[in-house]
Amino acid sequence: MTGFDDRMARLRERFLARAGEDRLALLEASAAGDAAAVRRVVHGLAGAGGTYGFPEVSEAAQRVEDALDEGASAEGVQPLCLELAEQLSQLC
Repeated sequence: MTGFDDRMARLRERFLARAGEDRLALLEASAAGDAAAVRRVVHGLAGAGGTYGFPEVSEAAQRVEDALDEGASAEGVQPLCLELAEQLSQLC
């Protein structure tokens, strides 16, 4: 294993360890109607998920972010947030 591979493995483990925290933050922000907080969580997941080998997480997060970009409210994206939260729960 190369130095790059070692570093990526460590980053992937950190992503997995944080998945539960991200899931909780997403659900709390969505339930509170806090679109800015939802956006912060999903933006990070949209970029990191695919990078660390979880493209389905990136795609689900991107769907939420796209809906927010199109004017959906935090309440309006709740079904998408629940879908993403389910995917994150499978990683934990």
